[in-house]
Formats: sequence, C-alpha cells, structure tokens
Amino acid sequence: MMKKQNLAILVATFLVSTSCFGQSPSMEDKSKAIEMNQEGANLLSKGQFSEARDLFTKASKLDGTSPEYPNNIGVCYLNEAKLDQAIVYFSKAVEVDPDYAKGYYNLGVSYQKLQENDKALKSYLKTAELSPNYSEVFFNLGIVYTRLGNKKSAVEAYERFIKIAPAEYAGPKNDAKAKIAELKKG
Repeated sequence: MMKKQNLAILVATFLVSTSCFGQSPSMEDKSKAIEMNQEGANLLSKGQFSEARDLFTKASKLDGTSPEYPNNIGVCYLNEAKLDQAIVYFSKAVEVDPDYAKGYYNLGVSYQKLQENDKALKSYLKTAELSPNYSEVFFNLGIVYTRLGNKKSAVEAYERFIKIAPAEYAGPKNDAKAKIAELKKG
C-alpha cells in the first residue's frame, strides 16, 4: 500500500501516485484515482488538509504508479507544518518516479524550512537538473546559497530566477533584485 506526498514550491504543487503492491491498476481504478485526486486538490485549495489527504491516500491506494498522489499527501503535511511526514511522502513520489522534479523541489522546500540547508541544496540542484526552467527552484537556491555563505552562487541563482520567471512573478523578481543588491554590497 503506497502513501501520497505533497510538494510545495513558492506555491504548493500537486502530483501523481505510486503503485500498489507492484501491480498495474485497472483503467477503472486509474479513473477513480484521478477523480479522487481532483476532489482532493479542490479541498486542499480550501485549506481542508485532512480531508484532502484522505482522498489523496485513497487515490494512491487505487493507483500507485504515479508520483502525484504521494506528492499531494506531502503538500497537505507541508501546509500543516508537519515537515517530517511531508518528507516521507515527497521521498515516496521520487521513489515512484526518479525524474519527478516537483518531488525533489518539495523535498527542498521541506528541508529548507527545517534549516537543513545541505539537503535542501541537493534537492534543489536535482530539480534544476531535471527541469532547468523551473523558475521557483532558482529563487529558493538563492536563499539556500545565501544561508551557506556562497554569495556568488546565490547571485547566479537569483539572476537565473529573474531571467526565466513568468511575468506574474513581478513581486518575487523585485525581491530577488533586492537580494542581489544586498549580496553584492557585502
């Protein structure tokens, strides 16, 4: 029986589930799992974390072949500041799919919140490797590099974020510019 994970970036992200006992789910089970995941995502957006988590868990039990469902369980835990549980589910998501960038990103967010900067860095670098245009990861890399005292890499990460982030990230882009200016002062 597989569990779900939730991921967070600058904003929480939803993902797919893991396989149940190594068996391929039936089309009916996959369809039910998708419906439960959608219903769970709706509840998650309303802040109903426990109810959402229950649906993501059921979806994961029906279809354990996708990293999205454990990721979403992790996102619920992350939003409840239950970081150790979130990490369990984000880890499960990347176990199901080792190329699942959102899972690594959300692991990074969790580790960053725990001040485990080396682990956050490793997770964020894996995210950037898998998804080089995942803009949020570069903002968070800037934060982690700053914490680790690597100003040069922090500036490079913030500059990359500014370059690739979508227009609707005007606020975070301005924040990144201010962080660059501060890093270049000292």
